[in-house]
Amino acid sequence: MKAAVPLFAALSLVASIPGYAASPASERVSYQCENRTKMTVVYSGHTATIQNGDGHGKIVLARHRSAKGQTYETSSKMIHREGDTIIYQMGKLPGTTCRPVS
Repeated sequence: MKAAVPLFAALSLVASIPGYAASPASERVSYQCENRTKMTVVYSGHTATIQNGDGHGKIVLARHRSAKGQTYETSSKMIHREGDTIIYQMGKLPGTTCRPVS
């Protein structure tokens, strides 16, 4: 039973780090972007998986610390999520705003 106390303390410490708060087990959101891109993003733990609108290809982005909202990145793609809206950026191209669709 002694091991449970340090584990609980460690988990509490991690949960208190900004940008790393506990998140829902899994959330699936479909988006329509201003540049006409359609995608579905599955948020799960500390990752976001982009599924293209045509159903082909998946890209897994890792969650990083962010002062506001959540940011998920790979070396060439980025999603910044704040509320329902995301900014999706590919490489050095300007980001595009994406909103959820039903």
